[in-house]
Amino acid sequence: AGEAHGSMNLQECLDFCSGTEICRSLAYSASSQSCYLKDKRITLDDPAKVPQPLDFRTYFRVDQEARAPEQVVAVQPTTTSVRVQWTASELNDCAFERFHVQVRLGSVYESGDWADADGCVDLTEKCDASCEAVGLPPQTAVQFRVRVECETSTTNSSWSDLSAMTSTLPLPSGAPAGLTVASPADGDQSTSLMVSWTPGSANDCVSRGFLVQQQIVGDPFWTEAVGCDSVQRGADDEITAVACRALLLTCNTGYIFRVMEQCELSDADSSWSEVSAEAWTLRTGTCLETAATPHNVFMLNVTAVSMRVSWEVVDPGDCIFKLWLVQIQSGDQAEWSAVHGCTDLMAQSVTECVASGLTSHTSYSFRVQATCENELANSEWGHSAMPAKTSAVSAEPPELISASQQSVSSLLIMWTPAQLNDCDFARYEVQQRSLAADVEGSASTADWVAASGCSELSAACSVECAADGLPAYTRFTFRVRVLCAVPATSSSWSLATTPVSTLPMRAGSPTNVTAGGEISLLTDRTVPVSWTPGAARHCASVGFIVQKQRVSDAHWVAAAGCESAERDPNFLGGRVACLVSELSCGTRYRFRVVERCVDSDADSEPSAPSSDIETLNGEDCGQMAGTPV
Repeated sequence: AGEAHGSMNLQECLDFCSGTEICRSLAYSASSQSCYLKDKRITLDDPAKVPQPLDFRTYFRVDQEARAPEQVVAVQPTTTSVRVQWTASELNDCAFERFHVQVRLGSVYESGDWADADGCVDLTEKCDASCEAVGLPPQTAVQFRVRVECETSTTNSSWSDLSAMTSTLPLPSGAPAGLTVASPADGDQSTSLMVSWTPGSANDCVSRGFLVQQQIVGDPFWTEAVGCDSVQRGADDEITAVACRALLLTCNTGYIFRVMEQCELSDADSSWSEVSAEAWTLRTGTCLETAATPHNVFMLNVTAVSMRVSWEVVDPGDCIFKLWLVQIQSGDQAEWSAVHGCTDLMAQSVTECVASGLTSHTSYSFRVQATCENELANSEWGHSAMPAKTSAVSAEPPELISASQQSVSSLLIMWTPAQLNDCDFARYEVQQRSLAADVEGSASTADWVAASGCSELSAACSVECAADGLPAYTRFTFRVRVLCAVPATSSSWSLATTPVSTLPMRAGSPTNVTAGGEISLLTDRTVPVSWTPGAARHCASVGFIVQKQRVSDAHWVAAAGCESAERDPNFLGGRVACLVSELSCGTRYRFRVVERCVDSDADSEPSAPSSDIETLNGEDCGQMAGTPV
């Protein structure tokens, strides 16, 4: 109300724009050399150069807010903390004071309130774009946001985009304690030991059971204890002692053990228990004398699917014979397995069998073992000296052969690899046959010939090729077969593909696109456009599409008024013309043309754009305001 501020009072501050909307919320402070427009501070650029009378439009500007931080991420979670990182953005007119970091707990479906993140306060260094949020609850989903706060709050940034939801780690289960190992009270004491322990607190662990490992005394390697792979906690996570029997140990051998609890989330797994004291198996069982290893294992009478296996044996040792165990291994496999025809061999004196159900053209090895009622006396495996190979079967022809359009001079042929059987793959052979000289012409079916571009198919997994050098708009069919290193095992020809045509040659792009040629038709809403059609080639024309583009815009859109434009050699010396309508007045446009065909693959490419032209300003066309400066 006329109160003086330094050498200038409020009335003088307002005189430059008296009566305008902006002055109703404008105040001036001489001490800060600033005016305030609602909640925005308007700062003086250079007080020493201010002329009189004061011209605010030239020498004052509105402060810009800082941009919100970007790329906020939460990484390196622990049970109670997460590291928050972000990328600082432009400060604009902000006098940086600090980063403000907030966190909320919850899940993807339901979240709590936002709160300041402990460990992320006093972030007054604008180059330090990270902090460690601490004091978080274990196994809890968390999300973060960050903003810049300034000495003047009106230039504070908005909150950043939210970080992706992440979770703190669960609180691990306590390590098992009280681990003891002893010889079992019953059963085979030479190959087993009893292991017992007390579980630790479950905490956040949803238990999957315990992992028990053993180590031979003096050996550096730990292995999983057989027989202890299904030990579980007591009901309701009770902390009661549990035990298991470690099996398949070596007699008269010292062992130590360790235990850990495994959880549904591996981050909740316990640490290893302390290592147990040494415990020894008894000197019995496997320390007995075993049966002698079968030898002279031979394969005879080999066919495509079977062979006879024979072997010899000498000293049975302490073995109380049970049966012969015969196993087979194919040449490309590491596993041994039982074989049909060589099972249930319970007569100790019968030392041969016929292995059947084999795969042709495959090398096989065999091994034989004498098994005993007292299993610890079982013999070692006796192996055949060399593999025997079954006879060969030819490859099957390729299947699901298809051809698809690719260009005016090529077609893509694809197929599914066939069963090679005993074929030593050499290459695929692809042939083509022309069904007609032209899609719209008539010609007799040609002979099968090699497909150009499909001659170097020497990889069995390469199941496609591009047949090239073909005439445009012509139908072809194809067939494929497998050629093998041994010709007798090559496949027959596949079924021929469904006929497919190469693509047609596109119509030539329209040329000499002219906008505004008939100047009498140029109005505030219409522009006449004309052009010369390109060569038709394989295009059965259905008309043209005229596209428009505002000079100030990057996008092309269909123009109204030219939907019925067609080729007409009797008009304008072969040129085509139309009147583009529904334009904006006083606007600069350019135009281009595309010819459309019955077969869309023959559509022309867009023409070169016309020269720019501006629609007129009619009486009902408003003039745009000038750009603020």
